[in-house]
Amino acid sequence: WYADGSKMEEGVGVGIVDPRFRISVPLGKYPTIFQAKIFPIYYCATSCLNKGVRGTSIYILSDSQFTLKALSSRSFESKLIWDCKISL
Repeated sequence: WYADGSKMEEGVGVGIVDPRFRISVPLGKYPTIFQAKIFPIYYCATSCLNKGVRGTSIYILSDSQFTLKALSSRSFESKLIWDCKISL
């Protein structure tokens, strides 16, 4: 999976791509860029769980070092990060 998010004047959106799947999700004007970077990772993880994917490696690529550091942290100030970590 490749997961990314961006924020522009028009609003915030995320994109998620894998070899058989492609989706873009508009999130509106209010989410932060950080939320735009974490949400697609969370979406990928929960999609795999919902599809019953178990016992195999899943690769989710992100270009956000800040997001990856937040997910490896020992404390969480954001419910979205916590939910993402649990899903992973």
